[in-house]
Amino acid sequence: MEPLKAASDAAARTFARDKLRAPLLGVLEAGWQAVPLLIAIRYFNAPENIKAFIAGAGPIGFLLTPITLYWVARVQATPSRASACLFILSAVLIVAASSAEGLLLFTLCIIGSQVASVQYGPLMVQVYTANYLAGERGRRVATPLVLTALGAICFSWIAGELLDVRMSHYRFIFTVMAVSALLSAII
Repeated sequence: MEPLKAASDAAARTFARDKLRAPLLGVLEAGWQAVPLLIAIRYFNAPENIKAFIAGAGPIGFLLTPITLYWVARVQATPSRASACLFILSAVLIVAASSAEGLLLFTLCIIGSQVASVQYGPLMVQVYTANYLAGERGRRVATPLVLTALGAICFSWIAGELLDVRMSHYRFIFTVMAVSALLSAII
C-alpha cells in the first residue's frame, strides 16, 4: 500500500506544480510569438534572414531535443532539474537580449532563450510517464495546458498594449518573461 501512496503523492505534487507553472509558460509562449520579431523589425530594422531565424527559434529548439535528452541522460540529471537549469539559462538570455544594443547579440540571445525553454515539454514527458497513471494523464496534462493558454491570452493582450504605447517597453516585457522563466525554474 505504501508504494501506491508514494505514487499518488508524486502525482499530486507534479499536478500542483504544473498548475502553478502553466500561466508562466503562457507568458513565455506569448512573449516569444510576436515580441522578439516586432523588436527585430521595428527597433533593429532586421533583414529577412534574421527575422526567419527568430521566427524559427522554437522549431529549431524542438529539432535539438534529441541532443538535450541524450545529454540529460548522459549526465544523469533528473528531467525536472534539467528543466530548471534550462529555464535559468533562458532567463539569463532574455535579460541579455533586453539589454542588447546590437541586432546580432539580440538575435543570438533571443533564439538561445527560446531554444532552451522549449526543451521543457519533452523533458516533462518522462515525469508524466513516471508520476501519472495511464488513465489520468489526459486530465492531468490538459488542465495545465488550459492555464497556459489563459496566461498567454492575458500576457499577449497586455504586451500588445504596452508596445502600442512605446516600443521601448519591450525591455519591461522581456523582464516579465525572464521572471516567468526563473519562477518556472523554482517551481
